[in-house]
Amino acid sequence: MREESGSKPTRASKDTNDKIGDASLQAQGEFFKALREMRRDGSARAATEVDLGFKLSKNLIAAHSLPDAVVAYGQWLSEEIDARAEDARRMMSHGQKFVDSRARLLPNGWMSYGTTI
Repeated sequence: MREESGSKPTRASKDTNDKIGDASLQAQGEFFKALREMRRDGSARAATEVDLGFKLSKNLIAAHSLPDAVVAYGQWLSEEIDARAEDARRMMSHGQKFVDSRARLLPNGWMSYGTTI
């Protein structure tokens, strides 16, 4: 039997709505937590970038020959490559958290909740 639009919702539909609301709030919380982590990681990365730049400057000033300067640049480049690899790993991790929170927001076909066939 079809429920009329003006009728009182059943207990089962209220429970379902409550579950959907709870899941939505949880997913939103996870989403914002991931955003905070990304902001914190970005700030830490910026500080690391500054430190690497100062370290390179210091090593170049201390270099007494072209080979010393090449070694300084080589060390800097190695650290930069490692940092970029870590950035990529973190980006993938944060992206996965966004996908997971979105998937939990709409599990079990809730995307079609409320539609009639």
